[in-house]
Amino acid sequence: MSRTVTTAPATLTRVHRHRPEWPVAVVAATGWVALVAAVPVDPSRLLRGPTEHDATALLTHAAVMSAAMMAPLALAPAHELAVSSLWRRRYRAVALLLVGYLGVWVAVGAGMMLGAPRLVLLVGAVPAVAGAAALAVVVARSRDHLVRLRRCGATRPLALAGRRADRDCLDAGLRLGARCVATSWAAMLLVMTQGGVLVVAAGTVVMVLERRGVLRPERAARWTGAVGLLAVVVTAGSLPGAAVLGPPTDPHAGH
Repeated sequence: MSRTVTTAPATLTRVHRHRPEWPVAVVAATGWVALVAAVPVDPSRLLRGPTEHDATALLTHAAVMSAAMMAPLALAPAHELAVSSLWRRRYRAVALLLVGYLGVWVAVGAGMMLGAPRLVLLVGAVPAVAGAAALAVVVARSRDHLVRLRRCGATRPLALAGRRADRDCLDAGLRLGARCVATSWAAMLLVMTQGGVLVVAAGTVVMVLERRGVLRPERAARWTGAVGLLAVVVTAGSLPGAAVLGPPTDPHAGH
């Protein structure tokens, strides 16, 4: 017991000193807790996403999705920013970076959440998800994607103190968010179109492994295709037949 008690403070000290990006991990974990906690309340959330009509609910869900999926991609840039900041400003720098970064993704995610249901109503659930999956694979295989992937986590020197430092950290988050959107928009579109927690989890794992270099570009493209196939299968298996193939038609149309 005493060993456990003495080890815990030492671990926290090491995290504080060497992992100043830990608040980003907390934000990501909070997002996942919120997503998973919604499943027992509404089990359909596991296989397909909600259709939010209220602006507040839509923005909230976009924020939760962005935190869960995209905050993990900001861990490395947040670490670099923190260790290059003054010690007393480390967490302030990380917080400002995260505000700018997630602000970009919440705006983009909300736009996708507004557009995806309309696309599903227009062409049907399975065609919409299949189209998003094909687009994600095409983007993942493109040379432009590889170039953007290498540039996504790039940083530049920042002011050390004062309002200029705050502005630079916030600007760094906005720039990181813009570069990340340019890199991962197609994968995010696939996940937002399908929306289920299962597909969200699979897509997040692939994006994190790709960003960390664990998956080489060719394998990342194949795994993106696997996520797309999962999304199509889950969508086809979780919706009524009329909703799967397309919008309802009027049998008297043309008479």
